[in-house]
Amino acid sequence: MKFVFWVTVGLLTLAAAAMIPSDRDADAIFHLMRVHAVVGGAGGNANIQYVELRMTAAGQNIVNGQLIRFYDAGGNLTATFTFPSNVAGAANGSSILVGTSEFGTNSTVAADFTFMASNMSPTTATHPVNAGAGRVCFVGSADCVAYGNFTGSNAGFGSPAERLPSDGHCALTLTAPTGVHNNLTEYSLETAAPRNNAGTSGTLTIAENDDDDDCVGNGTDNCISTPNGPDEASTAGVGDQTNTDQALANAGASITGDAFGNACDTDDDNDTFSDVVETAIGTTVLDNCIGGPGPNGDAWPLDNTMNGVANVTDVSTYKGKIPAAVDETHPKRLDLDNNGVLNVTDVNKYKGKIPAACG
Repeated sequence: MKFVFWVTVGLLTLAAAAMIPSDRDADAIFHLMRVHAVVGGAGGNANIQYVELRMTAAGQNIVNGQLIRFYDAGGNLTATFTFPSNVAGAANGSSILVGTSEFGTNSTVAADFTFMASNMSPTTATHPVNAGAGRVCFVGSADCVAYGNFTGSNAGFGSPAERLPSDGHCALTLTAPTGVHNNLTEYSLETAAPRNNAGTSGTLTIAENDDDDDCVGNGTDNCISTPNGPDEASTAGVGDQTNTDQALANAGASITGDAFGNACDTDDDNDTFSDVVETAIGTTVLDNCIGGPGPNGDAWPLDNTMNGVANVTDVSTYKGKIPAAVDETHPKRLDLDNNGVLNVTDVNKYKGKIPAACG
């Protein structure tokens, strides 16, 4: 009888253990998935949106009831999508594509699911991706990407990626996945190439209207032929639509701003000396004056005494130094026409411009 009892207990224990899913069983459902791409608009149409998830292991297709959550720039939950069913494709690397109805009419590939009232909360949030700044999370795998000037919590995912545009054909795309997540280094803006669960890849068909492919439409781009969009935000002298002279003028500097971004402007601070000349003589190309509102320093080529005023004192600096080739005793700083020689041409740059103060 004891033998029968212990055999019975053993069988029941094994049966109970078999009913408890292991970590491997859980992984084979939906946990191993990354947010692969996010589009928050295209060709200036903010309603053309999609989210593409991509499996990082086989068998991650049991997504029925799983959630994608959307957050605004401040980290507030604005919408939730609930998967209404599973998908068939379960191979490692398979995608799941969810898009708006406008995506469906402006793409060569069909989405697996459409954001619609029946699967969105709130039901009116059928265009859930927040362009510019926000966050998208697939709850099933606890994977998120924040982007732009996102100020909410992004714990576990590092710094936000670059801002998400609604111009061009640009998708915030997972291009450099790492074990230790950092949205800023893992994601970059790439040409949108949506792929659905059947493995069909496509393109967006709406007019791109972005001649330099910098994800800023021609209508608002301050350098139409020179890339200076979100991808260039950290590029020195270029930036994301950075326009230094206009910024200085807006801050009260005594210059007139223009409509050209630094990437295509030959005089970033509009002090009448080109960036080429200022770089050569050692003055800053990003300020017009030693005083505010800019970063200060040796900023105005005419002000070689660096007192904020161009006058006869600055001209007197040339006394006994012209004509002569630039050398240790004839400083390049005074070569205002950048020809390698200090002469009357440099002095003539002051004609009609002194006395004058910058600011």
